[in-house]
This record gives sequence, structure tokens and C-alpha cells, in this order.
Amino acid sequence: MLSKSKSEIINNIKEIISEKRNALIAAGISIIGIFLIFIAFRFYKSEKNTVYELLSPSSVVLMESEDLTEVMKECRSSSSMFSSVPFLEFLYTHLNEDPLLDSLINFSDKQKVYISLNAAGKSDVDLIYYLKRDKEKAHADFEKLVKQDASLTLDHRLFNDIMIYDLGRRGERKKFSFIFYKEYFIGSFSGFLLEDVIRNFERNKDLNWTKANDFDGIKTSTKIFINHKNLPGYLSLYCTPKYVKGLKGLESFASYSGVTWEKEGSGLILNGKTVAEEKQFLYTFRNQTPVKFSMGSVIPENASTIFRLSVSDFSSWFAEYDKINEEISLNGGSFQQLNKTVQLIKDEVAWVIVEPEFSDRIFQYAIIKTSDANNFMTAFRSIADSSTSVTSANPNRKIYAVHKKDILTHLFGPVFSDFKEYFITSHGNFVVIGNQLAALETYLQQVQNGYVLKKTPGIKFFTEPSNVSLYINPARSEFLAGKCIRDTQIKNNWTRSSASLSYTGISFSIGSDGKFSFRYIIQKGKAGATETPKSLAVNKTIQFNTGLISEAYPLRVISGLEEHFLVQDSLFNTHLFSRFGTLLWSAKVEGKLSTEPVWGNIDKKGKDEIVFAVRNKIYAINSANGQVIKGFPLAIAGKVHITSLALIDYDGSKNYRIFAGDDSGSIYALDTQGKLLDGWKPKKIDYSLVGRPYHVRVADKDYIIALSRKGKLHVFNRKGQLIDGFPIKLEHATTSPFFIEKSSSASNSYISILSEKGELVKVDFTGKIAKRTQLFRLSPESKFSLYPDDRIKSYTIVRKDKDRLDFLDMSLSPLFTQTNFPLDKYDIKYIHSIAANISYWLVIDLTNRRSILFTPNGKFLGEGWIKSQEKPTAVYLEKYNEGSLVKVNKKSIEIVRIR
Repeated sequence: MLSKSKSEIINNIKEIISEKRNALIAAGISIIGIFLIFIAFRFYKSEKNTVYELLSPSSVVLMESEDLTEVMKECRSSSSMFSSVPFLEFLYTHLNEDPLLDSLINFSDKQKVYISLNAAGKSDVDLIYYLKRDKEKAHADFEKLVKQDASLTLDHRLFNDIMIYDLGRRGERKKFSFIFYKEYFIGSFSGFLLEDVIRNFERNKDLNWTKANDFDGIKTSTKIFINHKNLPGYLSLYCTPKYVKGLKGLESFASYSGVTWEKEGSGLILNGKTVAEEKQFLYTFRNQTPVKFSMGSVIPENASTIFRLSVSDFSSWFAEYDKINEEISLNGGSFQQLNKTVQLIKDEVAWVIVEPEFSDRIFQYAIIKTSDANNFMTAFRSIADSSTSVTSANPNRKIYAVHKKDILTHLFGPVFSDFKEYFITSHGNFVVIGNQLAALETYLQQVQNGYVLKKTPGIKFFTEPSNVSLYINPARSEFLAGKCIRDTQIKNNWTRSSASLSYTGISFSIGSDGKFSFRYIIQKGKAGATETPKSLAVNKTIQFNTGLISEAYPLRVISGLEEHFLVQDSLFNTHLFSRFGTLLWSAKVEGKLSTEPVWGNIDKKGKDEIVFAVRNKIYAINSANGQVIKGFPLAIAGKVHITSLALIDYDGSKNYRIFAGDDSGSIYALDTQGKLLDGWKPKKIDYSLVGRPYHVRVADKDYIIALSRKGKLHVFNRKGQLIDGFPIKLEHATTSPFFIEKSSSASNSYISILSEKGELVKVDFTGKIAKRTQLFRLSPESKFSLYPDDRIKSYTIVRKDKDRLDFLDMSLSPLFTQTNFPLDKYDIKYIHSIAANISYWLVIDLTNRRSILFTPNGKFLGEGWIKSQEKPTAVYLEKYNEGSLVKVNKKSIEIVRIR
């Protein structure tokens, strides 16, 4: 941009083209931004005035405006909804960075201005500006501008007998090129596109897409038209190759539309009309009355996208659609079953996309409202090439695997993806057909537990009946955008905008005039000004009907990242949630968890199992579907109360041994069939364990390490025999885990332990003490704890006094001190977030039921103490100053922002 020191005249040349570029993006491209990910629509033309005849065949969007003042004000407003819509990167860059835009003279004289977005290839996408302007006066204005700013140059060249003028700045290649033709000033920053306009002056053009100009029901100063014929090819320039093919299938959606826009306090609405002609998808709805939305209780709250069809008579609609659709390869009885399938469909069908919670595959599925779900599934399966029953965790739930390529596309349209294999089940009178079995089971858990769309702000989008609608939840579409869009800047714009949008959507409803009402909504969200990264499930509250009796345990059982957490309610149901706060499944057990969960692939199938104890029983639950795996729970006979649990895999073969410590100081070892292993039936030590039993292999020998709360260190071999020289006894009790320094031999490998009173002992694996020292105590009340960090092969010592915490490194040098910490009962956790590769401290004040977080160097995260009923657990951090914290309250879970 030009600096404020430039001349008064140059500073004032900011209106004409700058405004028009902003206006097109603000209004017209707002539609394209959303459609870039999902869908495109086609539009024709009609009114043949002079400017339409001058348009290039590469025109994608056209905006015409008689007064750009209000549009420009909205574009430049910090609270503008236009700024929240993902702009195309090259347009956004030109608008905000191109200095030539600020060097153009305001000579529109409040005339109607036409701005078209043109695309003639990846490197030739730009805006073209049209307005009536006296040629002589315009020349004089430009010459005056060049005289007043010596850095500007004005050159000219001849192309097809038409003079092209190039305005630029000395030493820069960027030029603004313009011509005068039939009383119109025509200009662009792309000289190639301007030449394309000239080449096509005298050629016949298909201008039907500007026929949207016939929609004069609403008087407005600004109208936007979209050329659907060119739009799919334009969008494909910014999509990944996998999704380009899908765009081509949407070319025949409709013919043309006309759009106006209106600003509301809660968002922005684009209104208009759409016309569809024969052999176009929207045309098949011309005799169908829109029906009321009734799917709110069967669509999950975390849906990224919902594409919904609404008809009053599905059989007659399908007859119309079948005329323009490729015929399904069926005959005889199968064709009759197809007709029966269609007849069983009622008035609603939806295609739902959900971002992945436990894999890198997007979950996509159809929800079909039927008059008889069981008969529909029978008829649907008979159309398929093959169909088999699938074992379900719920014996009352029927799930089938169905093989028939493109069957959903043939039934409902191109949006419905063409999988080769589907999984089909029912929920009430709705049939659900998905592309992933585990995700389908998770979906069923979600809707059964009430985590559904009707409890979200997005349900408001469906209040008005429509024939075709597309709903988008921007906060849950980041992964999808990453899959679809190859342009980095557009992805970033989408991520930023989604933080302030509750939902967006577009709908089409047939009117009495045979035309479709067009509505496009951008709805603000509650967190509009926070710009919170939507990869965090921030400020979300999950309500329970019963009390909660556990803290939130972080897990990395599904994706390999600590992005899930497990809680338990007073009815002894365990619930696994994703980091988004989405319920993945619920599983009932026979009592309260008595150990922290651990995980491992016990059955050697698919995902890890979550393993924990309830009194004397050990559960292993499939992390993908919440089902207790075969052979579990295992039980240890007698009045045993297990308090610590470990899964030990000696050689990486996944032949796990389960080590369990109880509250009386006994250690048991079992195989995965529940058989107690020799030497561990049980192994008696003096007191309950700190942490859990631990396995390490040194010089091809296996060691099992256990530290009791009375400060006695035990090291066993695999047979449960004590290693010579052990146990090693501290003078006082301990609450700290041990730290292992592993080397190539037992005599050079060490275990460090620390008592509450500050006695530090370092012993090798032969039982010889290498070091015993007493740490400095500030007062008789000083208490010490040791926190290992195996990732960096080090540990930190924390000294707690009445109102301060001192943090020391492995060499006992001070790291930092936190003062004004009056803690009575407390818990301190040192946690490494694998997802973000970040470590952090979580200090929990058990007396006052609150917690606080800070980084390894002592910098606080958040705004201070965070109140919660149970122990909170930080389950996800994005970077050192941003993350989310899970708070477990009496009957709710909150996921709160920390930064």
C-alpha cells in the first residue's frame, strides 16, 4: 500500500477498482468459498445489453452494483461476515497487498459497475472491471496521476487493433491493463485475461447465465450471478485431484440463479431464485412439496456436512430422476426389488459426512426415512451383488455388509459417494448406510446417548422446509478441507473463519412460479471474537443424567495420540470421548474403576484394548466399539482390591502379561487367559505400590521393578525371584515413581528413587548403591517428589513448602520457583502431550478443587486457577500457550480453553 506521505490525490484514488474487487469477493465469492469444499451450482444468462456482450467466455461470477459504498464499508469492517468466509488466496492477496490498487483514480461517478471473476487456467485467474466512462476524461485522469507520482508509468501496446494501456510502477512487473471499447472502460491485473476479452468481442457467446437479471422481485443496488458452466472447472484448480472428478458430476445441478444479500446482526443471508431445466438434478423436484425436517435426532452433533433431499412423493421423484440417471444394471426380480425399495422410502434422505475420530478416513453415510426399516433393508440387500451379516456388539442390532458399486449414487444422486462396500443397519424407522463398520457402531452410540444435531445451534438451519439443502459445520470441517483443498492459503482462511461461524448452509425450495427459492446463510457463532483454533473442543459442556465418579483419564488407544479421555459415572458406565468432546462409546462394568487405564493390543486385532481393574476383576475393552473382548473380565480369586495395573510385553510380540498390585502389598502376574504365572501367586511386598509395575530389559535380561509407598524398591526377574541386593530401602515413605537410566550392562544401568523427606538414592541393577544423598530442606515441612521424563532421559525434582514450589533439574540445579502456592492436599502431574510434542505441569489443589497449568520453564497457561469437582486432566495442547482442559463436575464435563 502507498504510505500516508503520498500526495493527497494519490491517497484518494482508492475507490473504483479496489471497491469492486472487494465487493465481488465479499458477496459473490462468499458462495464459492463454501462450495469449494462441497458443491457447485450452474447458472445461465439472458439480458443482452452492451456490457453482457463484452463478457469473456471464461467468466465465472459476475457482480453488478449501483452503489458500492455500503458494500465497501462492510468489507472493511472488523466484524464483517465477509472476512469470515474463506476467500480464494489470489484474490485475498490482491485485495490486501497490491499497491497498484491504491493508485487507481475514483472515476466511476456512481455509475453501475460490473465486476467479473474470470478463470482461463491456474495462472490466469483474476477480476475484470467494466464501467461506462468517457475515454478522453479517463485519459486525462490517468495522465495526471502519472505526472503527480513519478514512480508510476503508463505504457500502451496494440492488440487486435485495440490499444491496451498498462499502468505500473517502475521496477515492478505487476501491471494494471485497461482498454476503452464501446464507451466502456475495461481493466484487469491480468493482461492475458484482458486479451481474452478482446479476442471474443465479435464472437457469439452463451450469455444465458445472466438471465438471472430477470429476478426483479427485490429491489437492490447489488446483484450477483454465477456461471455454473464454468464454475466446476474453476473450482477444480484449487481441489486435490481426488475431488476434481466429483466436481464434474455437479455441472448439471441447475441452470442459473440471481442473488442479493442482506446483513443481519447474527450473520449474513443471500437470497435469490434458481431455475433448473430438463435433465438437471434440481428440475426433478419441480412437483415435490418440501417437507418438515425430522432427522434432528438421528444425525450426530459432530456432523461436518449434511446434504438433505426432501420430497412429498419419493416414487414419483425417483421416476423423474431415473430419466436423467444412468440406468442401474438390474433385471427380473432385482428390478422389482428396486421398485419395492423406492416405495418404502418416505420423504427424507440425507448424506452425512463426519470428520474422523479414530482413523484418517472420513465417515460418510446415508440416512433414509422409511415406512418399514426391516423390509427396506431386505429389499436393499437383494439389489446388491452380495450381502452378509456382520457380528455386532449388540445382539439385538442387525448390521449387514452390502456390496454393490454406485448403488447410492444411482438411487439419490451424485453427492452420495460410490463405495463398493456398505454397512447397513436401522435406527427406529430410519435406515443408516455407512462406509465404515467401527464408525457406524460409534454413530449408533452417539444417537442413542442423545449427542444429536437437534441439541446444537445448527438445527436452526433446518427450520424452514426445503427440497435440497446443504448444511456445513465449519468447526468440524478442518480435516475435510485438508483432504479436498490443495491451496495452503485457502485452508488457512477456512480454519480462521470457522472459529467465528456457528454454521453455514444453502437451500432450494420450489415455489408456485416453478422457480426455486435460493437461501445461503452464514451464521455467527458464540465464540466469534476469540479466533479459537477449532481443533480444540473449547467451552463445550457435556451433561449427564447421573453423577460422575472419576477423573478424566487421557488415552492414546485409537489414533496413537493422547486425544481421547475416559470417565465413569455413578451407574458404573465408562464413556470414551474424543478430544472434540464427541462420545465414541459407553460400556457398563461391575463397579468403580480401581486403577488408571492402560492400553495394548491384547487380542492382536485392529485397535488397542483399554485395560483397567474393578476391585478383583480386570477388564479389556475394544477401543473402537466399547465391547469387552472375549475372555474378559479376568478375576483374581479372594478379597483382592487391585490398585495398580501394567501390561508388559517382554519382546514386542504382543503376548502380554498383566501385572496387578493390590492394596495389601501383593503383586500378581497373569496371562491374557487369566492364568496366574509361576512365582507371582502372588508376590508379597511390604505395602501398596507407587505407580505400576514396570518392565525393562538390560543386557538381554528382563527385570520387573516395583516401588512400595513405604519406600522399598523391589527388582525381580521374570520368574518373580528377587535380584541379589534388593530390596533397597529409603528411610521414609515416598509418593514418587522411580527413574531408570538404561545402559549396556546391569552395573552401568541405574534406578533413582526419592523419599518425601528428600533422601535421594541411586542404585544399579546388581543392587549396589551408587549414590545416597539428602536434599536441602527449606523447612521441616518440605516435601519432595520426583517426575521422570523418559522422552529426554531426565527427571525433575519438585520441593514443596508451605506456599512455594521449587523445581530442580537432574543435577539439582534450580529451574524455577512458583510462589504464593498455599497448598494443603495437592497432586502434581508432569505430562507429555504426544499430539503436540509438548510437556507441561498440572498442579491440582485438592482442598479447594481447582487446578492450574504451566510450561516446563514455569510460564502459566491460561488465566489462573480453574475450578472443577474431580481431578481435571489436560488432554490436548496445540502449542505452549494454547490447549484445552477437561473438567469433571458432579453431572457434567467441561472442555475449557487454556491459553
